[in-house]
Amino acid sequence: YPNIKVGMLPVLSNLSAEISNVLKFHNEHSTVKVEKVFLSGGGSKMLHLKEYLQEQFTQDKMTVMDAQPWILNKQMVKHELLAQSAVLDLTTVIGLATRYLI
Repeated sequence: YPNIKVGMLPVLSNLSAEISNVLKFHNEHSTVKVEKVFLSGGGSKMLHLKEYLQEQFTQDKMTVMDAQPWILNKQMVKHELLAQSAVLDLTTVIGLATRYLI
């Protein structure tokens, strides 16, 4: 589907530029270097998004990866019915629920 790819490139380029702006701001105000970018939410499941962003940030030596919200809190038990792809849709809910477990 080359037409879809051509149509999505401006959006992906804009996303990459916004991430770069956030990282630039962070680097100007912190001594801690960002080494990983975690993708979450429903849009993070877009085919080849992770690879596209990884390519954009190779010179910064950053790793782009899917978020793993279950790792954040050992008290939360991963339900076997929730596949990793479904969990990415629920990262905000899991994060909010985690606040009440601590």
